[in-house]
Amino acid sequence: MGRPSKYPAEFRQEAVRLALVSDESRAAVARRLGINETTLRNWVADHLAEEARGSDPLAIAVSEREELRQLRKENAELRTEREILRKAAAYFAQETVRSAASGSSTSTETLTASSGSVESLESRVRGFYAWAARPASARAIGDADFTAVIVEVHDRSRRTYGAPRVHAELRRLEQRCSRKRVARLMRLSGLVGVHAR
Repeated sequence: MGRPSKYPAEFRQEAVRLALVSDESRAAVARRLGINETTLRNWVADHLAEEARGSDPLAIAVSEREELRQLRKENAELRTEREILRKAAAYFAQETVRSAASGSSTSTETLTASSGSVESLESRVRGFYAWAARPASARAIGDADFTAVIVEVHDRSRRTYGAPRVHAELRRLEQRCSRKRVARLMRLSGLVGVHAR
């Protein structure tokens, strides 16, 4: 809602009546009344819209239109929340099926146990510790070795090179790698080039 009008309602109604019945232009009527032409034009448009709503029994009032807008907004938020919950339920259902397929018990027992029982929790804890004890993958080892080379190139540039220049320097040194891998490893290592001010 806008701020309240400084003109009384009777004055507005009279101005609209004069603008509609007068042979003068609306600009001339506005000048004669001492108001802005745009203000008079808006009053006339509001009056005509109100008349059209009054003649149309299916027209929506301004307050109803605002309520409809709020309800549509709320409806969109609820749809988004429902979609998120649907995706989360599908994700957790896949996790339950995966754990049932890899577990030692039958799938129906695991599905029953995954609803919050101690057996399911123990299974997940064992899985975590098995994952944590697993040796580093070949990719992780390669990334660690390559990060050392990237840090060396970055240090030789007095910590001024960003990922594109470090990548170009590595290519010059005949190190095969992608620009995105260099950028990822630099980001993970906290290496940043100097930016122009």
